[in-house]
Amino acid sequence: MRDDETLTSGPPNPVEKIQYRLSAPDRMAYTVNTGGGVVVIGASAWAFTPGEGWQHSSYGSGKFATGNWYDWKQYDQSIQLLGEHDVDGQRVAEVALMSPTLPVWFQLSVDVSSGRVSRVGMVAGGHFMVDSYSAYGVPQRIAAPGH
Repeated sequence: MRDDETLTSGPPNPVEKIQYRLSAPDRMAYTVNTGGGVVVIGASAWAFTPGEGWQHSSYGSGKFATGNWYDWKQYDQSIQLLGEHDVDGQRVAEVALMSPTLPVWFQLSVDVSSGRVSRVGMVAGGHFMVDSYSAYGVPQRIAAPGH
């Protein structure tokens, strides 16, 4: 799967464009328009910084899993169906979610037949994000740097 993300905290701050690629069960890679990038395979991570090259480390406090990429269940008490419409012959539901504890709001576009999310908009205090999901089921080659 691919996730193309646009992220900003609003003018005059720059817009970051991040391209994520995920491959089940435990691989993820992303590049940022600033030239940086990350590759994660299970519990290992490699980060690339322009001028510094690749640096190896452990992934957070555990092991990356594609099934945990986004966990919408934490918002299931605050869900609202905004409406349904057709997009390229597919029925799409627009769903609003919010955090019951944080000031963050999401709007998801969900393909009704597959249940797959195709677009996410997020607004939080001084933070605006749009994600477009695509290439579900299309193999993504993700390997450790140099392999």
